[in-house]
Amino acid sequence: MIFKKLLTRITGSAMVATLLISTTPVAATESVINEDGRRTEMTQVQNLLQSYQGGYIESELDNNTPVYDSGISTFAELPLAFPDDASVFDTMYPQARDQNPYGTCWSFASMGLAEYDLINDGAVDKSVDFSELQLAYFAYNFVTDPLGGTVGDIAKYHNENGLSYLQRGGNFVYSSRRLAQWIGPVDESVVPYTRAAGTLDSGLDDKYAYSYSKAHLKNAYEINIHENADEVKANIMEHGAAGVMYYHNDSAMRFYSFDSAGHYTYYDTAKRGSGHAVMLVGWDDNFSKENFPESLRPENDGAWLVRNSWGTYCDYFWMSYDNESLLDTAWVFDFSDDDGLAHNYQLDGGIQVYNTNLTNRLANVFTVPNKADGEYEKLREVSLSFTRIADVGYTIDVYTNLTDPSNPLSGEKQTQATTTGNTAFAGIYSVELAEPVELKPGSTFAVVVSVDKSALDYEQATKIATGDTLLWDRQVSQGNGKSLYYSSGRYRVYPYGNFCIKAFTSDEIRHAEPENELTAKGYSVDLTTLVRANLYAAVSTDIMDDARSMVRFVYPDGTCTDRLLSAFETTEYNNTQVKKITYEAVPAKLTEKVEISVIKSDGTKSNSFAFAPADYLNDLIKTDSDSASKNIAKALLDYGAYAQLYFNVDTSDLANKELTDDAVGALSTEEILKMTVDGNIASMSNDDLEYIGSSLVCRNGTDMKLYFINKNSLALDEILQKYNIDVTNEKTGRLDSSEFSAELDGKLFCIRIKSILPKLLSTDYTITFSNSGVSSYGVVGPYSYIRRAVQGDDIQLRNLCKALYLYGRAAS
Repeated sequence: MIFKKLLTRITGSAMVATLLISTTPVAATESVINEDGRRTEMTQVQNLLQSYQGGYIESELDNNTPVYDSGISTFAELPLAFPDDASVFDTMYPQARDQNPYGTCWSFASMGLAEYDLINDGAVDKSVDFSELQLAYFAYNFVTDPLGGTVGDIAKYHNENGLSYLQRGGNFVYSSRRLAQWIGPVDESVVPYTRAAGTLDSGLDDKYAYSYSKAHLKNAYEINIHENADEVKANIMEHGAAGVMYYHNDSAMRFYSFDSAGHYTYYDTAKRGSGHAVMLVGWDDNFSKENFPESLRPENDGAWLVRNSWGTYCDYFWMSYDNESLLDTAWVFDFSDDDGLAHNYQLDGGIQVYNTNLTNRLANVFTVPNKADGEYEKLREVSLSFTRIADVGYTIDVYTNLTDPSNPLSGEKQTQATTTGNTAFAGIYSVELAEPVELKPGSTFAVVVSVDKSALDYEQATKIATGDTLLWDRQVSQGNGKSLYYSSGRYRVYPYGNFCIKAFTSDEIRHAEPENELTAKGYSVDLTTLVRANLYAAVSTDIMDDARSMVRFVYPDGTCTDRLLSAFETTEYNNTQVKKITYEAVPAKLTEKVEISVIKSDGTKSNSFAFAPADYLNDLIKTDSDSASKNIAKALLDYGAYAQLYFNVDTSDLANKELTDDAVGALSTEEILKMTVDGNIASMSNDDLEYIGSSLVCRNGTDMKLYFINKNSLALDEILQKYNIDVTNEKTGRLDSSEFSAELDGKLFCIRIKSILPKLLSTDYTITFSNSGVSSYGVVGPYSYIRRAVQGDDIQLRNLCKALYLYGRAAS
């Protein structure tokens, strides 16, 4: 696929210089004064060139980006070109914005990343328009956060001393720091770009910093585009775009429009020109090098599709993979517009960060404001910043009700909230705690972080001047006693700035609830039937008497389902009458905790109980004397873990993490082939249907789908009228209409055998098509598919199928 010029709206023949130059030379040099007194000189010519083309100031994080190696290849399915239809840029996304006449490309690219990500999430549509001016202004002019944690952090830009903040430029570091502080994004209508010139004298009202934000930055990833190009592509597919910086050299006609296809292309051989921020929104591995002018042609095919911020001029263009001035880092921003979080406890209001090297045990201490009766907060997520190191192992602990704010361990450790994990790329990560923590109004709490390498960021102060004139004052609060590090047996105040550890909370209201509405007596997981989790709960008489009482299941992603309590079986458990409350447990989500409560018809909610099926299975392995049950539980935990890895579901908390043996790793392909046979499919096809293969669908049971080419393009009704279809299991006999279905799957005809029990995974099914006394039939089973899969090249699929084989063998 080769993209045509996506949009043809060009305003006359003016060069980009006439569109973007709007300043005159000022002081000869600009300097950065660091906290240790070091002074770094930068030529003012470079800054003027930045305003000429876009205004990107190269940062330390744009080069030498840490390379992340997951150890698992996950890119076999990446297309050679993406997207496959250029019309999405008209139908799905906003048209390219116009930064003219200021050097604000960095802000335009950053807001574009926010818009594209939220569009890809389905949270907004193409009408979304975030304010680039709001981000640019508050990047340079910081406002203390609503909770007051960043008191002492100051950023004040003095436009009157030379180059304005609108022309000085910026970078993705500025954007990521401010957005992580919950400064923006806000709607364009709130702070329109047309007000930019007026802010140079009168500024913006402080209220626009935090009060109008429409989404929260959850994660910011720094991916090495030269070493992890496939990771960049995968993130473009997920988030819509990635932000990059390159040096644009227009003097040698590097931008070029040619031939009837009208491609815009860009290729250079050195870092020349001025810094410019753009968005990568696609790629084409086969984009021919012949599409570039003969006078300046790359050696290899392949190019990135770039979205620009010069309005209709060069709105989209192709940049060769060989481009020399493209810096290392591709920035990916991940936003949420509805995370339920109301407060950002933070101490780091600075815009410059470095990683700590004094300790691997760090803490931030925060105080909760007083609230009205019945109101409180829950700590749900913690944000950690590791912008210079990839693959960081971390443990987060929470201590509440501190008795000594100088000792983060002086409170009550909330063990249920302890969360461990590993980062991937360098960047900023929002980590959901294992369990939320209730915070008492007026109390002090600590977030304690242990890392496996000196990687956590802290804010650092710098001042920027032109000559001896202060241009940008960037102070940070130091030694305030709220950021602490562990050394020589105790926690000490960190002297250089505050750690980039943030705590995100939700607002809660405590409602009066009747006591003992729901009392959990026990729980279990079905092993021999479909995978189901069961809670045995005693409920009070008033609930039982309410015919409209509903059982509510709340899942970790916030979704919930309600079912009538009366629909669940009443039984006895340890001599107590209980309700057996059951829900389907998907193998890939055995570690998922589902919260169960009862809602009465008057809206009153009972106390709740949550458990993960994996917890029960691990307990069973430790305590049950029945070796058969233990074997099934182990096999199910392995199956669940490999399903997590295959479907990429919460892979930091694998279901089999407590098992000491690796049954799947010890199982050879040869053993599976020896213990199974291929299906007998030679006679399954007929005049209308040709069998081509099967697949397995992993649910709480396993569905098997058999696929046939619909040779004569018959409608489903025509097939069912022409053929009688029987499905028979070799052990249980003929299946009824509720146990299988015939359907069309696109152009293919499909027979779906539903919810195969674990003990039947090793059995075969005979499928018979009868028409006027003539029959065709075949024999196939789940193990037929497993035999093929374990001989394939997909390692994760092989392991998943090995685990499914062992699960079926243990259960049969």
